[in-house]
Amino acid sequence: MESLNLTNKPVWTISDKNKVPMNARAAVLAHFNRDEFFKIIRNHPYWHTHASRPEDLVTLTELRSEPAAPLSALTLSLDLSDQSIMVIDIEQYFDNRSLRYLQRLPVIYSERSRHGGQHYIVKVPKEIQTADKYQALFSKSRVKFAQTAHSHSGIELFFRKHFITFTQNIISINQSNTTHDLRFFLDYVLKQANTNTVTRHNYLAADSSPQEGHSHDATVILNHGLTKYNRQAIKGIIAQNDDPDDSTREYQDIFTIARFLIKNQRSHYKQLPIAEGELQNPKSINDTAILAWVLLQYTYEFLDSRQKWDRPATRNQSYIEYTVNKALSYALENIKD
Repeated sequence: MESLNLTNKPVWTISDKNKVPMNARAAVLAHFNRDEFFKIIRNHPYWHTHASRPEDLVTLTELRSEPAAPLSALTLSLDLSDQSIMVIDIEQYFDNRSLRYLQRLPVIYSERSRHGGQHYIVKVPKEIQTADKYQALFSKSRVKFAQTAHSHSGIELFFRKHFITFTQNIISINQSNTTHDLRFFLDYVLKQANTNTVTRHNYLAADSSPQEGHSHDATVILNHGLTKYNRQAIKGIIAQNDDPDDSTREYQDIFTIARFLIKNQRSHYKQLPIAEGELQNPKSINDTAILAWVLLQYTYEFLDSRQKWDRPATRNQSYIEYTVNKALSYALENIKD
């Protein structure tokens, strides 16, 4: 962090056991004493328990100078444009076609993550940050790709508006990759992001119902889309998802449902077979509008709705419709037969 000139920048905090960043300014003033901390919070109406403003953060030097600070949970408020770094979170399971691109990264720090994956820090020179070619990536706060059928899988790049909690379980690095190698990696990610993250399809009809004449077949597929074992697995995965960001967690949960649904659809629902003649139109089995409607119904079944779900996300889609379309788009493009 010294080599990155981040030691004395007020971009640091400590995360709690749920990886939620705390108000480090108040915590330092209270010397990390719980009772004193809440006294300070109560006496300052603009301060919150968790970090919500730049003023809630401190420098790494301040944290290291406080004997009571739990330095095992050091957390950085990431901002590519200010810090010239990006952070890469590699889950234990990811599409191994990405491996040759990961190996080209000029990594300056690597550590083992809590779930058995790895975290990388990579410096991003200004000439790459400002290159027109990469603005589709750098304009985002995060990009994820290379997911597999595992519940925790894929590779995620973080650029800004994200708190990075370091495990400090350091992995030694022995590589001499260059800026040219970084471009090689980013070119690959850009292609993945354009197909998997940026592009969305609106499979749902305007009123979120199956197209006229398809309602019977949609109900059939709804009844065959998930087995009882799928439902048990989905509930277990959702219960274990502890991502602190509501929108991210919802997308991950909906993608989990979509993953089971599309796998069953690709196998023609062999685990819960559709009887001959049960569908009015055999082509309904591949109708993406029906699949989207079914996934939307499952979303309401498995997840607790929020007021945000009904808010407009695009001209024709509510937030939850947009999220369902996004998850289904990714599943259709990436789930193998």
